[in-house]
Amino acid sequence: MKIYSLKGMKDYNIEKSYIWSYLFDKIKSILVSYGFEFINFPILENTLLFNKSLNNNILINQIYSFLDKNSRNISLRPEGTSCCLRFAIENGLLRGQKKKLWYFGPMFRYENPQLYRYREFYQLGIEAFGFNDINIELEILLLMNNFFKDIDLLKKLVLEINFLGSIEIKNKYSKYLLNFFKENISIFNKIYSLKEIENNPFKILEIKNEYILDFMINNMYKIDSFLTIKDKEYFNKILNLLFFFKIPYKVNYFLIRGINYYDGIIFEWKYYELKSKLSVCSGGRYNNLSKKLGGILTSGIGLAIGWDRLIEFFIIEKGYKNIKNNIKNKILVIVNNIKYIKYAFLLSENIRNLSIKLIINIDYSISSLNKKINYAIKNNFSYIFIIYKIYENKSIILIKDINNFNQKYVYSIDEVIDFIKKNMKI
Repeated sequence: MKIYSLKGMKDYNIEKSYIWSYLFDKIKSILVSYGFEFINFPILENTLLFNKSLNNNILINQIYSFLDKNSRNISLRPEGTSCCLRFAIENGLLRGQKKKLWYFGPMFRYENPQLYRYREFYQLGIEAFGFNDINIELEILLLMNNFFKDIDLLKKLVLEINFLGSIEIKNKYSKYLLNFFKENISIFNKIYSLKEIENNPFKILEIKNEYILDFMINNMYKIDSFLTIKDKEYFNKILNLLFFFKIPYKVNYFLIRGINYYDGIIFEWKYYELKSKLSVCSGGRYNNLSKKLGGILTSGIGLAIGWDRLIEFFIIEKGYKNIKNNIKNKILVIVNNIKYIKYAFLLSENIRNLSIKLIINIDYSISSLNKKINYAIKNNFSYIFIIYKIYENKSIILIKDINNFNQKYVYSIDEVIDFIKKNMKI
């Protein structure tokens, strides 16, 4: 019987893995330049962690939870912020310190798979703890803006931004939304039941039906009507900073994150080239979550990149070819005679000892020389090293530069190393 992957679990082929590595290297270098430190935490957590952080959120029903052999209730992590904060609390990172952290890995949600949305999905998350002023918002937004610019996706994305205010304001607006729903239940009841809105009144803001959306825009108060003067001033400062640094944005008062621990600023970068305008990166402030999880009251802000979506959107815009062509210093070592294989290994190991940035493959096959050369061209190798002859004290090696159509004979491993030092970026 043939065995298939589980529903909602995705394999990544070689081509997509090239793009994965390319994007990961880009974001990693940017995170390092902004002073963020990498951490790692388990895929499995105590279910109580998510019960506390997510409480009545719809996400609770999507968590993979089960009892282990000791009857402990454990869960596959559905998101990273709660885990990162648990990590910081447990390891004493919040005691009078400011921390900027990032992490990467798979998350799991038992939901119906949709376009670029899977049951196992990858997120790259960044979190900053202990920063109370507006500068951290600016830094995080600049960081992501620079990343999207660096991978040439910025012009295809729109930064949507909103401000939720304090927990008290969220609660007031939540009551208003529930009353508005009840007063207009004849309009809404085809989309949501009263019970659904009672559980999460903010769900009303996720409605996509154009007729109902127009009705809401024209008849419903937006959250900015509930904000304090101080909140409005804070939000305007953020918008002015975005304008100053030429970061395009769109204020969306209907923007509401799916996870309900956010307060203050929230934002999403959305890919507008698709009808559904899917989010590729989202985040916001969560100043009360630490205390909720048993830590001290600590301000927090973070975001997560939906890695699977990022890869798919990148492929739509850039394709595969450009990334594979950008791989430099890829070398294929070929032997003219199978008895020279040992020497090919010796040559390859000497090159690898010179630099780990070089990619060296040895062709072990007994196919013709022309077939081997065609394979190198087809698979985007930069150079071919052909070992023609080995004597007692010297060798004959032909170096072919595929991209520049040049070739050169050398007569020892030392000469090969000298050629690499002069002609390749290592």
